[in-house]
Amino acid sequence: MIKKVILFIGVSTLFIVLFAQVNGMKASSKTGQDTADVDDWQQNKTNMKVHKECNCNINWDSIHAIYAAKDYQLADEWQFRDFYVGSEDSIESGKRSVLWDMKIKLVGDSILYLNNKKVKVRRTNVDASAYKDKSYFDDYLVPFLAYRGINISKSVPVLQLTSSKEDVYSDDLRYIYTGNYLVLKYQGMCTIHKFIGKNSKSLPSPTAKVEYTCQDLYKDMAKEKSSKNAQLYNIRKYKGTPRILSAQRFEDTTEVKNHYFTMLPAYNGIPVFISYFAIDIEFINIFTFCMHALDYENSIEVHPIEINSDATESFAIFTDGTIYVKKNDGKKSKITVKRISKEGDFYELK
Repeated sequence: MIKKVILFIGVSTLFIVLFAQVNGMKASSKTGQDTADVDDWQQNKTNMKVHKECNCNINWDSIHAIYAAKDYQLADEWQFRDFYVGSEDSIESGKRSVLWDMKIKLVGDSILYLNNKKVKVRRTNVDASAYKDKSYFDDYLVPFLAYRGINISKSVPVLQLTSSKEDVYSDDLRYIYTGNYLVLKYQGMCTIHKFIGKNSKSLPSPTAKVEYTCQDLYKDMAKEKSSKNAQLYNIRKYKGTPRILSAQRFEDTTEVKNHYFTMLPAYNGIPVFISYFAIDIEFINIFTFCMHALDYENSIEVHPIEINSDATESFAIFTDGTIYVKKNDGKKSKITVKRISKEGDFYELK
């Protein structure tokens, strides 16, 4: 089973890139279990200086004024969360794109649309013994859902196909469906999608203020609470080591000596964290603290300096739960707008 990139501290950047490409992994910012003793913040000064020079002139207030005024149409969505690959053949054939970009719509518990293909289903439960693939079901899917509060170890809630005898991205004519999670399967691969309802979403507030930025993070790492926003909103380094979920397991972050966590004011009662660590390159993730843990499958990745190009990324978090990620690549720039739902999920405004 091929599942995650394992980052080995001290291994060359080139190896990381190639390994990620071969395995088709999305989680390049996740730490591995073998890490070196990298605890000297001084080694990151060069990267910090480059990032500071590249991003100090971003007017986030102006950006927010523009994007908060846009007319967004909020809608229900099934958000891709994670994947399982049974063999390299599934990766090499390019089959994953079929599931990655799947358009999903569920009407009640009886009609499922997959890329506009209508499938009639009915909700039922099956015994867990029906799933014979131990590495897929017992070792991956059961713990993945269990760590997110759903137990399928004995009885599995499913949507049973009723209108077709042909597997339509299903597992033996069944889709594992928990209400919030839907599992699709196709030729040795599966993807997990999470439902984010329209009613849990909201629009940006035009009066929101900048709460924290990438620039603030670098200042505060050099000297704690030295940024104006950290002083204004009482943002400081998190002294503990929060648990971090990575698909079906918890990451071991205790060995990573330069893993830096910042805790921001809660949004809708949900704490917001920023994680930074550096090996050959830098990784920043923005998390919400849900189910007693941080979750890589529900995080925003920011790459301050990309390893295979001259592109840089910066972020800004606003007091209304709006998060901007700005990517600069030469003369081109792109801004992605995300927000935090009532349940703590990140979703994109388009």
